[in-house]
Amino acid sequence: MTLDLRKFYQAINPAKSLAVENSEDGKYYIDFSSVRGNQTIENLKRTIRLSDTPTCQLFTGQIGCGKSTELLRLKAQLEQEEFHVVYFESSQDLDMLDVDVGDILLAIARHVSGSLKEITIGEPKGFKRLLQDVAKFLQTEIDLSSGIEFSIPGIGQITISSEETSLALGIGKITAKVKESPKFRDRLRQYLEPQTKSLIDTINQELLEPAINSLKQQGKKGLVVIVDNLDRVDNRPKPSGSTQQEYLFIDRGEQLRGLNCHVVYTVPLGLIFSNEFDHLSQQFMAKPLVLPMVSVKLRDGSECAEGMILLRQMVLTRAFPDLSPEQRIDRITEIFDSSETLNRLCRVSGGHVRNLLWLLHECLLKDDPPYTRDLLEEVIGKRRNEIILAVTEEEWALLRQVGQQKKLVGSDGEQILIQSMFIYEYRDSQGFWFDVNPILAEARELAEALVAVQKDQKLLENAVEKVQQFLMNTGAITTLEEKRILRITAIPGRLKSYAPLPVMFAAQPIDQNVTELVQYSAKLAGNSLYKVSILLYRKPPDTSVRLQMAQVRARDHFVLIPIPFAAIEQALSNEATSTGLLAQYAERYLPGADLFDDRNAIGDTLCFFGRGNLLHSLEEDLRRNQGIGLFGLRKSGKTSLLLQLGFAMRQYPVVHIDLQPYGGKLRYGAELFNKILQELSLLIKKSTPNATLNWATFQRDCPAADLGTDFVRQVSELAKLLSESGYQLPILLFLDEIERILPTKEDSRERAEEFNAFFGGLRALSQEKQLLSILIADVHPDLNRINHWSQASVPTNPVFNFFKEIFVFPFSEEETTEMLIEIGKLMGVAFDKETLVTIHRESGGHPFIARQLASLLCQKTDQDKSESGKLIKLSTVTRYLKRPFKYSGILKDYFEQSIWADLKKRENFSAMAILRLIACNEELPEGVKEEALLDRLSSDFSESECLDALRWLEDVGLLVREELEEDDSYQLQILLMSRWLKMQMKPEEINRWQLK
Repeated sequence: MTLDLRKFYQAINPAKSLAVENSEDGKYYIDFSSVRGNQTIENLKRTIRLSDTPTCQLFTGQIGCGKSTELLRLKAQLEQEEFHVVYFESSQDLDMLDVDVGDILLAIARHVSGSLKEITIGEPKGFKRLLQDVAKFLQTEIDLSSGIEFSIPGIGQITISSEETSLALGIGKITAKVKESPKFRDRLRQYLEPQTKSLIDTINQELLEPAINSLKQQGKKGLVVIVDNLDRVDNRPKPSGSTQQEYLFIDRGEQLRGLNCHVVYTVPLGLIFSNEFDHLSQQFMAKPLVLPMVSVKLRDGSECAEGMILLRQMVLTRAFPDLSPEQRIDRITEIFDSSETLNRLCRVSGGHVRNLLWLLHECLLKDDPPYTRDLLEEVIGKRRNEIILAVTEEEWALLRQVGQQKKLVGSDGEQILIQSMFIYEYRDSQGFWFDVNPILAEARELAEALVAVQKDQKLLENAVEKVQQFLMNTGAITTLEEKRILRITAIPGRLKSYAPLPVMFAAQPIDQNVTELVQYSAKLAGNSLYKVSILLYRKPPDTSVRLQMAQVRARDHFVLIPIPFAAIEQALSNEATSTGLLAQYAERYLPGADLFDDRNAIGDTLCFFGRGNLLHSLEEDLRRNQGIGLFGLRKSGKTSLLLQLGFAMRQYPVVHIDLQPYGGKLRYGAELFNKILQELSLLIKKSTPNATLNWATFQRDCPAADLGTDFVRQVSELAKLLSESGYQLPILLFLDEIERILPTKEDSRERAEEFNAFFGGLRALSQEKQLLSILIADVHPDLNRINHWSQASVPTNPVFNFFKEIFVFPFSEEETTEMLIEIGKLMGVAFDKETLVTIHRESGGHPFIARQLASLLCQKTDQDKSESGKLIKLSTVTRYLKRPFKYSGILKDYFEQSIWADLKKRENFSAMAILRLIACNEELPEGVKEEALLDRLSSDFSESECLDALRWLEDVGLLVREELEEDDSYQLQILLMSRWLKMQMKPEEINRWQLK
């Protein structure tokens, strides 16, 4: 017997399902049940055989795994046992992108009635009347009394007399029209939707029950309907919020179960792994039966010998159907160059029958057998490249988890992987297990991902250990529930009444994490109205997650406290810092918290907005040893930027020092040197606990000039240890409130020399050693602009013009709006567009002022409740925006203490005069022209003083300058500044400042 190439080509058609009752197809069938881990078809058959009442069963598996072949085998076996079986592929009748229950019911009625040609069931008058009404509603002509006339392309008109007319043809004409026309499909549903129950009753009473009675009179045991291909229904969302698959099989499952005969539906595999699985089982009163892949290897990675034997026989049977299994083995070399090439085909298929045939079919299209290993690898490589194009970065991460753990956790992403056939499902005596499609498993990207997941796993374990230590520092008692979840069973402080509560760590939170925490919290006992969870993150959650956090807070009384993991790492050093950090975030997010009223530097990444580009720029400068001077108004966000920089650049050694405690001291250099050395040593100890450190503490009253060389040497030695501990260099030194140690003209010579010696050591580490990047922060750039000190014989400033000056400017309207909307989401508060625009205009984009205005409005108004939370409208808050200083002492004090008092202290009278002048002339449409301003102030200030003041006021965002054709013009950036200034002046004084 020689190989019939044409017949072999037809036999390996991957699109063909085997109908085993057909003698030719029967030769090709291989029973894989022993290596699929279950007897799925036998279970379906036994349920039907043993039941005296109608049954409804669900059957699923990945597309192409052999479901249709097995269902056709079920049909043949049931027919042998005298059941009347109606099998049809729903995709032939329905548009899989848009399916409704009525469509499925009509398709079933059509195929059942069409199969009963030899059975007399009486005239279904009600059903025909329903069809006539449908036809009229759709404005088509269907005359079931006198016959049906239609045309077939290429054949012409066909007329069927009334004697030949069947219900099937009537339904068929409607469903064919509906399938091809979305317009008619929508109209049909408008008609049938309210009558679904009536449709089911009509099908049962006029079609199914009479048919079953007639069948039993002829010796049949009953009627079975098998609806194939419903697992291909698209998963697009419906207006109700459910996906189409959930809508059909869960929301409308009870109606699909309402037919009075045995029914088997194929359902999408993704429903098995969704959160709605239990609901699905309850709706159909039966758990779906799954057809797994053919096992080519076992859970432990070893080869499944029986599965490989059967797959080899499947291939060889298609070539030599009339030979015995032993004879076929002897003919392998007629199909492949070696038995190992056949083994390679079976292994790389992963036991997915259709994919195996597809690979073989591709080989046949390229060449005649015997197929070489090179040709097979070419086909495999082509297929791999096609699949890789569809895999996202997030999916690679999920694939590597499945490759390691052999299980799923039920996330939406994993459902997509199953539907895309990136993951295969198997079964053994222990139950289901999963593995990556072998074609993908050999991809370079996955190999790299598997290496990365091992690293990620170690990082996760390390992170969870740090979280446990942090919580222990706070006095909490915890247990480890899962790899990423801890449970706090008891804890002191504000969280005490909310225990027990879960704590989750996530690199970057996704929607699923919020869902998991809600579900986990619901299982925990507790008497509090609110459920509380803690979410620790490395990268901030995106807008989708923030919105979900707000939704569950309002809908489920579920409070999620998000804390950046970098803050946890920084707080690990002692119990007080840990306790304080947790208390800070608890106060921020527990019920009643006002997230707008944030008066301190913002370390909470979720409440930090508008500086993304600036942060990136600062990071780049610091990496290349650029000294940076960060300047801006008080409360403009400088310290918040430093905190966020510390989080973002935690792979570098970061030392952040607030210089306020050192102000007024004659000798501070030794203390600061000690502080820097101590902080660097602590960083080393965190990474390398057994490291030996031998740095010497400097005496506090020793002049910095005597310590500089030793300090540089010790930092150099610590830098080497830091590098060995895994940190990147340079060291990052953040010095906040630099003005506290800046020499003034009243200071002694020794204090100026102390400054020079301290910064001389820092400059040596930065410029000569390239080991240090320095960032200073303050309101004014004096440090960078003063060259000669007032003190006699003191050398010049060592950091004159050393720093790149960057001013923290107010937000744009878009940035202000984003900040208010996102923080509002976390509080369940929203502002109408007019209110958002007004807050930005009044605050000039100054984030602290904008947040305080929003806080005031939240406190003073009764917000209108809506489904999305509370809405603040401009019409109800105008009075507070017009006179905010009457209601907010915080805002009033800010202008008085943080801006005006600072200018007065510095005796910057020119800047104060400029602000008064512009505030009293704000009605001028083009603002105050520079020429008019200089002329008005010329009697009190020099032009140079005025220009310096204008430059600084513009740099910090108090003024906005517009370059006109002939002259520059100035206006106040912060409109509230104008109101505050006028509030300090009497009417006659305002009049004096007005330009005539």
